[in-house]
Amino acid sequence: MTQLSTETLIREPVTHIVSLGPRCATSYNLRRYFNYLTAYPMDWWISDEMGTAAFLADNMNLDTLYDPDFLEEGANYSTVVHRTFRIKFHHEFPRNEKIPGNPVIVNYKDHISKPRQRTQYLVNRLRSLNTSSERILFVRECAEPMDPSDYIIDISKHLTRLFSDAEWALALIKLGDDPSTTDWRGTPAFWDPRLAVLNARLDQSRHKPFAETGSSHLD
Repeated sequence: MTQLSTETLIREPVTHIVSLGPRCATSYNLRRYFNYLTAYPMDWWISDEMGTAAFLADNMNLDTLYDPDFLEEGANYSTVVHRTFRIKFHHEFPRNEKIPGNPVIVNYKDHISKPRQRTQYLVNRLRSLNTSSERILFVRECAEPMDPSDYIIDISKHLTRLFSDAEWALALIKLGDDPSTTDWRGTPAFWDPRLAVLNARLDQSRHKPFAETGSSHLD
């Protein structure tokens, strides 16, 4: 099996909806709108198209992703950034709550094991979907979804290799910020029309329903 068009895939309910970024608002609203709690590796990262393609090209290899030599702090320890993949790990490492702005702690590299273990769990979950019984809708926010970049084309190529046994499609939605709020989640009034155009139905039988308190868990 291989990549299908979105229109072909959604003729039947999909078994999984997986966010490919670029931000946690994408994942949050996909879960909320389609009513599922299931987490996947890229849900809470900030990742550009190049970084997402590079991570998939590297077979989601955690030896590379969490190599201390590739991790560096952002300005004023605002986040941790992977130097090669350009992925920002806003939620992976402990923060100093006693300092204004809650910067990432200076010795964050001593705390790699916990986020690595969590990501390994989620990567294993994602890899397990490569079976003939799965129908996966991957979703990525893009600045210009009607004119995919070379990196989006690369993402499709890597998904074809990684999910050769499953039926799947890659849907692109328009990147934008909700002008009515500063909340990172946005509002349903802004997000729902953007997600409605996907016309997808999710098979709920293998998913826990969305819950605000569990939106960052491993469920």
